[in-house]
Amino acid sequence: MPNTIDPAIAILELSSIAKGIITLDTMIKQSHFSVIHAGYNMPGKYLIIINGKVADTEEAYFKGQEVANDFLIDTLFLPHPDENVLLAIDKKFQNIHARESNSLAIIECMTVASTIKSLDIS
Repeated sequence: MPNTIDPAIAILELSSIAKGIITLDTMIKQSHFSVIHAGYNMPGKYLIIINGKVADTEEAYFKGQEVANDFLIDTLFLPHPDENVLLAIDKKFQNIHARESNSLAIIECMTVASTIKSLDIS
């Protein structure tokens, strides 16, 4: 995945599935990007993860925030993310290696966006 993904990721988590679908539809009509994931992640919540060129992804991200409005739970815009973030999103955790360390960290977050942000060490 790191060799094919574009240099920006945006995540929007919403508290309404219907509003999530409307938000994604509007984002798609606003800008050019790839959808990494779109769907519910818990009962009543909708998760959108997109990637693309920095400017395009940022434009869609801000449009998504505008449309989602009060239904937003958490958001993240991450230009040029660390390669490990991309591997984690692609669920290739076995490819993530500790950098010269024998330690382990366990990170527990309330939202997907905050979890992904915690992985970016750039």
